[in-house]
Amino acid sequence: MKRTGALSLHSKRILSVSLQILLLTLTLTAFSVSSTSAVSLEETISRRRSTHGSGTYNITQITEQELLKVLWAAYGTTSTGHRSVPSIGGNYSLIIYVVNATGSYRYIPENHSIVMHDENVTKETIKMNDQGWPSEASAVLVIVWNKTKMDNQYFASAEAGCLVQNVYLEANALDLGTCCVGGVNSAGLRNNLTLPLDLTPLLVMPLGYPKSSYPPASPNYSVMNGNLPPVQYSNMSLDDAIRNWVSVNQWSSENLSSQELSQLLWAAYGSANTTHRTTPSAVDIYPLIIYVSNSTGVYRYIPEIEKKTPKEYFHYTEKILEGDKRYNIANACSGQMWAANAHTILLIAYNSSFNNGSTGDGGAVSHEFIEVDAGCVIQNLFLEATAWNLGTAVIGDGLEKWNGAGAAELRAILNLSSAIVPLYVMPVGHLHDKIRVEDVVVRKVSEAGQVSETDPWTEYYANASVTTAETFNDLLNITWVFNCTGTEEDEGDNARSHYTFRWTPGEGFTEPTLTGHLISADCVNASLSASSGWFRLAFRFGKSADPTTWTCKVTAYLNATNFGFKKSSPWTMNTYISFTFYPSSVYWTGDPGNLNISANSMPLNITVSSNVNVAIRVRGGGNLMSNGNTIPLSNVYIGQSSSPSNNDGITLTTSYQDWKTEIPPSEGTDHSSYWFLTIPEGTPAGTYTFTFYIEVSRL
Repeated sequence: MKRTGALSLHSKRILSVSLQILLLTLTLTAFSVSSTSAVSLEETISRRRSTHGSGTYNITQITEQELLKVLWAAYGTTSTGHRSVPSIGGNYSLIIYVVNATGSYRYIPENHSIVMHDENVTKETIKMNDQGWPSEASAVLVIVWNKTKMDNQYFASAEAGCLVQNVYLEANALDLGTCCVGGVNSAGLRNNLTLPLDLTPLLVMPLGYPKSSYPPASPNYSVMNGNLPPVQYSNMSLDDAIRNWVSVNQWSSENLSSQELSQLLWAAYGSANTTHRTTPSAVDIYPLIIYVSNSTGVYRYIPEIEKKTPKEYFHYTEKILEGDKRYNIANACSGQMWAANAHTILLIAYNSSFNNGSTGDGGAVSHEFIEVDAGCVIQNLFLEATAWNLGTAVIGDGLEKWNGAGAAELRAILNLSSAIVPLYVMPVGHLHDKIRVEDVVVRKVSEAGQVSETDPWTEYYANASVTTAETFNDLLNITWVFNCTGTEEDEGDNARSHYTFRWTPGEGFTEPTLTGHLISADCVNASLSASSGWFRLAFRFGKSADPTTWTCKVTAYLNATNFGFKKSSPWTMNTYISFTFYPSSVYWTGDPGNLNISANSMPLNITVSSNVNVAIRVRGGGNLMSNGNTIPLSNVYIGQSSSPSNNDGITLTTSYQDWKTEIPPSEGTDHSSYWFLTIPEGTPAGTYTFTFYIEVSRL
């Protein structure tokens, strides 16, 4: 049949207009996502506070992501295989149950998930036991002791204290509120949750959005007028400290500096400028004492002294005994002699005469409450030691019984009064290896300075400076880890889908071999001197990299177990949206009049790359025109099927309409579309042109 007319889409103009819209879209949607990962550990510790009392929480529900982040910090598993807190007594003996308005759930640390426990047991159910927590809190964490794992309730309570401290810190890092509620109706909670007799509820912690926001906080510098230097900020975040803490039993001979001791003692029991302490205490009485033992003698840490109201804080150590007692202390701990090799030994003890041994309401102090207090101190010591490249361990050997023979022996060694009850010993010192990862700087190619924001598909370098007293030939490898906020390092498959590595030098950007999502750098590619050098990883992120805060972390290894401390460098990934499309022609043959025709040969493909959820929107520029003749724009529509009879599309207007919504992030996905045209009766033959617009924008 002879072709009597043609209708074409003016593709050159379409492309030009769409590129303009694309540039506008990028301008409107580029943004930065703030993250607590860039906040130093010391600032997070300073912000710690309890949110308690009726009416202190908003009724807004926390997100599942926030809940899981808190649970991971509380008792989760890290990429190194250890938990987020130490095990007191040699075996992890706690279980966390989450209770909210929809039911009760159990946290599974091994795969970082929550599973339904009982949909009929809700916040209201357990509130019947009046546990003293605000009912408007979004969720309640019930910390339960599993006696089949360990039969020492003192150790279980101390381990619960480690967990409690991490919940406090992670909650404030997420701007959530919480508090530790003791004195629970354990039997009532066990009955509500239908738990067996060998599971004992110890504590509850409400979790939700506080009505009053966290104020700016820092260490209380105004009162640091003692013999310890003022506390400094490290370059490590809370989450990195949780991921990287280790329990060690070997140390180098390097002395612990007064600055490092100041950091540890402040984190253990110091104060912030908000008048809060760095750790919580049952009924706010703070009856613990931290003793310091090194080669020169034994000292007592004085965080504050009761002189008058208000209290005056001093932050200093007072010498109470001459001579090196480290060997004697280690021997009293059931012969744990390795502890004597640490430069410093810290002893956490309870002063039973403090406040006449009573809580604020006149009741007797529960030994379990004191153990929870001690656990909070233990956890902060692990975290702060990690932030300052130090190693520590917690020893309960010989101290299994409350105020037993081991406690009596330590009292005699340190010449302490009978009111002092030794609880835990923590040796601390510099890590045995000589490796230091001094800094990690993410740079744009050929530009100096740490970048604060990166763009997908742009080339960057991560430079890591490493110093060591050993020869660099002894280095086994350098390991680089990239991960984003909310993605743990052990989520390899998930993390790998978010970004693309490219590894150089010499060959430019080429695909590396991935083990999980770790890259081992060959040391011969480093710029070296006799005792230091820098290592470079070239990388670019894929077009679906999460627009959030990312970190590059580096670890240097001398051997499989002897490693330098991980250092990290945070930066923000920008929002990325781009698209291209390939227009097709629309024409008809035959007599005009009520013809419903579609694009011939191929669909119009819209290829979208983004790192956020996006929508494709379309509009027309006006009616189709040819020498004064008109086909209304309403006769044009777009669909996802090649058959116009399906009529699955939308009719074009001069306003933008959603065509596809909730398109997930991708590296470049084609979205096929078909354009249909209904030709009215009596339409003259001719070449009709019009302009259509495509916009891809963030939802």
